[in-house]
Amino acid sequence: MGTNELAIGLGFKKLVTLADMIGSLAYVTKVTLRVEGVALKKTYQTHTHQLSCSKENGGGHYKIDPTEGGVVESNEI
Repeated sequence: MGTNELAIGLGFKKLVTLADMIGSLAYVTKVTLRVEGVALKKTYQTHTHQLSCSKENGGGHYKIDPTEGGVVESNEI
């Protein structure tokens, strides 16, 4: 996926460019992550689970298209 391409909506079937979607966005997922105490200029990997954080399992990874099997980076947030 290029820097100006986005997967739109739940169950998306194609990639669209930012220019294609302006004014026509139907679904929005906003994720904000704030961290403290980590080393600067270092890359960290993250993912989101379907359920709330707890001592128990947080459920499976959240996927934009839940029918996509396996772990596909472009299908996760």
